[in-house]
Amino acid sequence: MRQFTPKRQKHNRAVQPIRDQFADDFPECMVCRGNRQAYTHEISQGPARRLSLGERCALLRLCEQCHRWVHAEWSIEEQLALKGLRDPEYYDRVHVNQLRGKAPDAIDEGEVWEALSTVMGRIR
Repeated sequence: MRQFTPKRQKHNRAVQPIRDQFADDFPECMVCRGNRQAYTHEISQGPARRLSLGERCALLRLCEQCHRWVHAEWSIEEQLALKGLRDPEYYDRVHVNQLRGKAPDAIDEGEVWEALSTVMGRIR
C-alpha cells in the first residue's frame, strides 16, 4: 500500500466526506453508464491534482476502462463538457482553471461547448 506523509493523510481525511458523497451520488460511470465499479477521477492532473481532491467541480466518476480512455484521449475541455452534462450543479470551469494554476478563462466556455459534440458521440 502506498504510504502518504502525515500532511497528505490529514488532507485526504478532510476531503473524504466530499468524495464519499460524490460516490454515493454517482455510483455508475459517467461515460458508459455501466454498473461496473466506478472510481473518482480528478480533472486536474499533475501538481494541481492534490488541490482538486475535495473539489466537486473537478471530479468525475469513471469505470476502470473509461478511466484509462479519458486519461489517454480526452482533453480537459472534453472532461469539463462531461462534467457539465452529468453533474451540472457542480460544473465550474473557472474554478477548475484556477485549481490547475491557470487564468480563470484559460479554457473558455466556447471551448467547452465545442468539445460537447465530441463528448456526446462518446457517451451513453
